[in-house]
Amino acid sequence: MQERNTILIVDDQETNRAILHRLLEDQFIILEAEDGLEAIEQINGHEKELALIMLDIIMPNMNGYDVLHFMENASIDENIPVILITGDIETIAELKEYQSHIAEVVMKPFDIQITRRRVYHTIELYESKRRELEKEQKTQKAGNATKTFQTTGQLAMEEKQNTISEKPCFEATEKIRLESENLELKDRYALLEKENQKSKEQYAQLEKAYKELEQKCTQLGDRYTRSEQTILKERTKFHDLVQKYKDASERFCLILSRKTGNENCLLRVKAFTEILCKYVMQEYPEYHLTRQIVVKIIEDSVFYDVGMFMIGDDILKKPGKLTKKERAVMEEHTKKGVEVLKYLDVIADSDTLTYASDICLYHHERYDGNGYPYGLAGDEIPIAAQIVSVAEAYAALLRKGSYRDAYSQVNAEKMILDGQCGCFNPKLLDCFELGKEEMRAVIIKTAQSERTEQE
Repeated sequence: MQERNTILIVDDQETNRAILHRLLEDQFIILEAEDGLEAIEQINGHEKELALIMLDIIMPNMNGYDVLHFMENASIDENIPVILITGDIETIAELKEYQSHIAEVVMKPFDIQITRRRVYHTIELYESKRRELEKEQKTQKAGNATKTFQTTGQLAMEEKQNTISEKPCFEATEKIRLESENLELKDRYALLEKENQKSKEQYAQLEKAYKELEQKCTQLGDRYTRSEQTILKERTKFHDLVQKYKDASERFCLILSRKTGNENCLLRVKAFTEILCKYVMQEYPEYHLTRQIVVKIIEDSVFYDVGMFMIGDDILKKPGKLTKKERAVMEEHTKKGVEVLKYLDVIADSDTLTYASDICLYHHERYDGNGYPYGLAGDEIPIAAQIVSVAEAYAALLRKGSYRDAYSQVNAEKMILDGQCGCFNPKLLDCFELGKEEMRAVIIKTAQSERTEQE
């Protein structure tokens, strides 16, 4: 009997072929093919030497199914076993029609120990079958040669003896088959045990990650609760402070109106400031006005002339134009206003003092640098002071002065936009244009209120 000591490895992946080659080269001669066409060439050239074919299913040019189909049709020796190589367990169900050659299935990625055992046991099992078949063939030949000279009794005796002699061989083959099945079961159990251990490790990792996530959620929940409480306290504090600002503004308007006679002008400045702030927030986000900042600017706008408390009535109520010296004294009200604000308890301990001080000190500065007291230009002037400056100039034009009549709404608007009251920020003039109609409504409302009070 010719020795079969050659294994053909058929796989389009060079890495897989290399793994199997190294695994089996110490006991067998190894042939390789990278697709079905090369496999058929190798089978045709080495059919009598092949002890086993390890065959991948999915390959280019010709796949594993086609190779099996060729082996069936070409009557390739059925004693050449095939171990299929696959990474898809579902493909095994498609192999029923090729059962005559398929001995085993090995899953990718390879388990070295299991693969080695399956190769050796498959070869051993098929080698045993070949020996048994060869013995049967020899027995049949010997029987045919002497059959003519044997009596019926002798034939019966020989048949009985053959049956007795074949029994040990059958038992040996059955023992090998059972051992192979037992090893296969052990291999499957080892794989299941390995997968079970892997599942336990994954579960432990997931459980750990879940506990960490749960802990983080608890921490975030606690932090959110604390933040919510803090926000609620700050909101309450802010609303209380706003109410104090409103109360202070109302008291201040009443006191200053008695000194200057222009309470209506203060109310208009506050209303115009609110309208301008709305459009600045809407059209020019680069000034970073928030609702909280706007509320402070609106409430602090009435403090723009608080420094007038420090100016004497001889200048404040003079019926004619002021002299140069008197004008210089009058202009000092911007700086004096900051000093007065320090004595107002309602804002002394808050950042509102910053907005009120800016409005007092800079509301007579002009965008081109021709204002006072410091001659600031452009956005060197705080935005709060720029807004109140436009509102105050417009309100001043609408009220009667000590030596002039009030201007009409149309003329006052034209004077503001044409720069007759000094140069203003072009962006604020855009907001002034957008808010003109709302300002006219304020003028009508305050004029009606003024007439009611006079009556």
